[in-house]
Amino acid sequence: MRAFIILIWIIVASPAFSQADFIKLVNDYYRVNPFEGTFSAFYNLMKNDPSLLNKEFNRSEDGESLDISGTYKIFNPFSINASNIHVSLKNEGAIIYYSIPVSVYAYEMTGKFTDSKYSRIKIRDDIWLIANRMRRLYVNSKKTALRKRDIIEAKDAIRFWFRNLTLFKAAEVSWSPLANSGELELKLKCYFVVINNYAYPLGHYPGRSSDQFNDLGNWRRY
Repeated sequence: MRAFIILIWIIVASPAFSQADFIKLVNDYYRVNPFEGTFSAFYNLMKNDPSLLNKEFNRSEDGESLDISGTYKIFNPFSINASNIHVSLKNEGAIIYYSIPVSVYAYEMTGKFTDSKYSRIKIRDDIWLIANRMRRLYVNSKKTALRKRDIIEAKDAIRFWFRNLTLFKAAEVSWSPLANSGELELKLKCYFVVINNYAYPLGHYPGRSSDQFNDLGNWRRY
């Protein structure tokens, strides 16, 4: 009976853990986390971050916000040092999300590294760490059980969709050598929507009666 109760608890609680794991992944790899506090606080923190150099601000296509981009010199979340980390926040326009129109954002981080055999091994290891945290929680573009050997170079990004919402991708990761520069590039991109001034990963929504674990308050418990 005790084992049965534990099994039921795992099944019921797993959506909350999946959300918490996604948010923790973003927190581990991005200097500024959009899921902590309000979206406007996150936006202003990123906009005014003194460590973000060469900032650029461009009006989004729908005119609703200013996209932000810049480069970090002292921030490196990977296992080997990058020559620089470029980050961008882009408003990709409005989508219909659980029957309401909301803004969707792409939050992208790109690291550049000196090209070498060692760097390629370490970058593939880093991508595998990211993908391994996502593969059990999300549907991936390989349409199979994701393996380390699936992490190949160039334009073959691994994309992830939350199991309950495959219309919009939640994240993607890829790496490739840069022609004529002697560098490698690793890209991690996450997507989220903003509802009532809070950011939510694509595939999650607060307060749905059919899935109480999609509430933001539950994410913060775990």
